[in-house]
Amino acid sequence: MDNSITRKDLPAVVKRAAELAALEGDAEEQLPEDEVVRIAAELGLSERHVRQALLEGPQEEGEPTFLDKQLGTTRIMATRAVPMSPEQARRALEDYLVTREYLQVVRRQSVGTSFEPADDVVSKVARGFSRSKKHCLAAAQGVEVVVRELEPGWSHVRLRAVYPDARKVHIGGATAGAVFLGAPVAAGAGVLVGALASGPLIDPVAVALGAATGISVLSGAAAGFWAIARHNFRNWRSRTVNEANGVLDRLEKGDELRPPPAPWLRKLQLKLGRL
Repeated sequence: MDNSITRKDLPAVVKRAAELAALEGDAEEQLPEDEVVRIAAELGLSERHVRQALLEGPQEEGEPTFLDKQLGTTRIMATRAVPMSPEQARRALEDYLVTREYLQVVRRQSVGTSFEPADDVVSKVARGFSRSKKHCLAAAQGVEVVVRELEPGWSHVRLRAVYPDARKVHIGGATAGAVFLGAPVAAGAGVLVGALASGPLIDPVAVALGAATGISVLSGAAAGFWAIARHNFRNWRSRTVNEANGVLDRLEKGDELRPPPAPWLRKLQLKLGRL
């Protein structure tokens, strides 16, 4: 009986074998990285891919909060294996973040570099005019780039950005909508229902019916504004993740790291090129 499999099916088989081994053995046993690489090599997996998988494993950052579960976290992360040395990748990303996103280096360690928005007047003005702050790395309150060598000529890059104020803005918008729009409508509906019911019903019953109507309308309004805030923040976060991945895409391909020009500018460039 031939039990051979295709390379496409290998990850699923390895995953299932690891699950079975964990059930029979000590699940808390620690395997050194070199041992993991050796075992994977016996399965026909390259050292570079194994080390990349180890670096992209679970990133423990604490238990998710209620807001994390409801709207999404205030941090984004993108990772990539790029065909260049760690120094080349680090220098390219640092030059891009400083010159195009107007960030400044605040700490440089052996494998990681931390950035924050440059606080000089020129950079502040440039950030305001260069690109929309709705979803871009320039709007991050902090950016961290970690570059590690996978093998000679290959590096693993992790780009992480945090936006602690972005979620607050969306939550504040939902709260303001519920207070300044939902509350007056709820109060009006409660008064109207109470007034209509005061004739045929006893006054206390009419008041209770009006109060129940107001609470119901306010609850519905609050839920609606919360749903809008959740939808908008998740979309914003998704676009921001795509932007970070776009930077790493261009780094991986060896392209210029700045994003493609706006459609109007590209059209102008094409027309000027034909002159």
